[in-house]
Amino acid sequence: MKDIPYNISGKKVELAMRNVIHSLEVKNKDALADPEALDYYPDLPELEP
Repeated sequence: MKDIPYNISGKKVELAMRNVIHSLEVKNKDALADPEALDYYPDLPELEP
């Protein structure tokens, strides 16, 4: 597992993760401490339907 995405204040970004998994736009990438961490998740075989 790569990085778990967190926002700038240190909370996990569950809504952003849900959007990535469901191929939806993540609207608040500016609020993420490491937005590149989201790039790892769209192609995970474990998340395929």
